[in-house]
Amino acid sequence: MRRQPTVKVGLNRLREFVLAMMPGEQVNATQAMEISGLERGMCDAMLESLMHNGFTMRLQNDAYIRRETQLLIQ
Repeated sequence: MRRQPTVKVGLNRLREFVLAMMPGEQVNATQAMEISGLERGMCDAMLESLMHNGFTMRLQNDAYIRRETQLLIQ
């Protein structure tokens, strides 16, 4: 039986993976589950959160594509 990581650890893994992606690369919920070790609902919520914060864009095939982001330096 595979041990599931804590939610915090799994979400951190997924967030770090997505933020390390190059603009144009894609990830879907199945891949997110493999990366994080978390259940689909948690992965969907994290991917939606990253989308709402401007890091990804949702495609018609339910994959998320990494958007190009720029850091604002003051």
